[in-house]
Amino acid sequence: VADPALKKVAAAERSRSDAKPSSLAAEGGEAPEFSGGGLRTFRTWVIRSVRYPRGMSQIGQTGRVTVSFVVDRSGAVTDLKTLQSSHKLFERAVLRAMQQSPRWTPATCQGWLVEVRFKLPIHFSLSH
Repeated sequence: VADPALKKVAAAERSRSDAKPSSLAAEGGEAPEFSGGGLRTFRTWVIRSVRYPRGMSQIGQTGRVTVSFVVDRSGAVTDLKTLQSSHKLFERAVLRAMQQSPRWTPATCQGWLVEVRFKLPIHFSLSH
């Protein structure tokens, strides 16, 4: 970006994109929303969307997957990263479901659309 004014705007946009949901309210922003809720609503959607891997349910295997992801400025779930996984089959099931996520209402901070990163643990248990 050649124009100094545009450089300043681009730098401000980048710094705002690092905002976390808890800090958005303090900065005059709104956290992203998923179907009228936040991360808790999204977690419920993921749990309902994940198919328990057949081989794992047959042997009674339980586990946990923790992923991080970004809700980008368009409301899409992007930049999926596995932080912890007890088994590859559980990891694949969670990532597959999250890739099918409907769009969120993106976060804003001081009138700007911003990206927000989340961390989400998903537990696999047969004792529902």
